[in-house]
Amino acid sequence: MTGSIDSIAVLDERTTNINAGLVNVGDGSFDTPVVDFAPLEPQSVELHLTWSGSLSYGSATEGLGGFVVPPASHPRMGQTFCVTSGTAGFSADTADEGSFWFSVVGATVAVDGPDGPQCGSENVVIDLQGCFQ
Repeated sequence: MTGSIDSIAVLDERTTNINAGLVNVGDGSFDTPVVDFAPLEPQSVELHLTWSGSLSYGSATEGLGGFVVPPASHPRMGQTFCVTSGTAGFSADTADEGSFWFSVVGATVAVDGPDGPQCGSENVVIDLQGCFQ
């Protein structure tokens, strides 16, 4: 995963302790971490993406939601941001067929709600891209 959160660069390249999972049946989701008993490394971005419906290979959705938390090296570490726009899909390229990719381009600062974080009104500049194989 590369890009920026609040205009500050982030780089999350995992080769071990990937701890990510994808659901693409019914409503879709991509989560990292997918389990809490194996915590992420301090340099890892916490990311939870959601979308409506299933995606087929070669297709994408622009209706992303979810949350992102910057890594320990980021000045806003531990703060939760609500994903307000972006795209996600599956590649149809023969070189990386079946790879899940995403791009998060809109976010707000999350606020505490009765059932966990909720989207607030303060916009945050975000530009994250990543893939999962």
